[in-house]
Amino acid sequence: MLSSTSVQAAVLSALLIGAGASPFKRQNYEPAFQYDFADPSVIQGGDGEYYAYATAGNGVQIQVARSSNGVSWELQQGVDALAPGSIKWSPADNPQVWAPDVTPGPDGIYWMYFSAIASSTGDAAKHCIGFATADNPMGPFTPTSDEPWVCDTEFGDIDPDQFLDDDGTRWVTWKVDGNSAGSDSTPIMIQQVGDDGFTKIGDATQILDRDDADGPLVEAPSLVKSDGTYYLTFSSNMYNTDLYDTSFATASSVTGPYTKAQAPDAPILDSSIGGMIGPGGADMFIVPGQNAVIVWHGWDSTDYKARYLYASSFNAEDGKIQIYYG
Repeated sequence: MLSSTSVQAAVLSALLIGAGASPFKRQNYEPAFQYDFADPSVIQGGDGEYYAYATAGNGVQIQVARSSNGVSWELQQGVDALAPGSIKWSPADNPQVWAPDVTPGPDGIYWMYFSAIASSTGDAAKHCIGFATADNPMGPFTPTSDEPWVCDTEFGDIDPDQFLDDDGTRWVTWKVDGNSAGSDSTPIMIQQVGDDGFTKIGDATQILDRDDADGPLVEAPSLVKSDGTYYLTFSSNMYNTDLYDTSFATASSVTGPYTKAQAPDAPILDSSIGGMIGPGGADMFIVPGQNAVIVWHGWDSTDYKARYLYASSFNAEDGKIQIYYG
């Protein structure tokens, strides 16, 4: 049985109810909507509406899209989910906010993990991870600290993603951005957090790293659990090429060790499928005991000007992830 939060379950229940088939089973792989909307994170708000968040673009730091049914989406033009100038540890004029991950916390509070330029590193291109909260899914989210939540001052950190285990423990995964600083190591880390989302419990643990088959990096982790097995998706190769893809690894413990799936079971998304270009930045959502969907972005064309949102049903079982392509 797949484990998840009740909110994630509600989102997917709505998405999977339809005229005999999931709306995400797209044979021709048309994007869910045609806006530059990279690194998606999707929740259902307390008002029953659906909200998706993405990397900076379209004139705002963190984009928001809204849907009444989880299928038909509308970009909230001009709405910035992050309070302007609120990241005290990042340049106010250009924080370059990437890959936000939003999740409902206790007592109606929403949590956001995000990465942004960290001024303290002395490198105008180096990102670290922040934590922000809001009482409304539209925001504005406000960071709870004047310092980054996680910051590797040598390499930087990006691509945070939260996971709620079925024993009630909360975890956050992310990438140490080694390739941006010339390293051939790009570790995926995991950190247990308390019920406030901010307090770290113990030390972070490395659960994955790149190898020759991954090109220069692994990144964009997303974690779910099915029948006692943990499934960690990740992207490999450079994001701005048609080599960018999505694979996965499995483990019997949330902290690993994780074993990467090999061909023909992986990659599960690449540019040979459905006319997509560089599909990656994936995020998995699950309905306990029913079904699941995976969302990701893909380039609009080989001009690499915009990354569109895609989605499909998937199944994680017997150490494999199967995506239903039509």
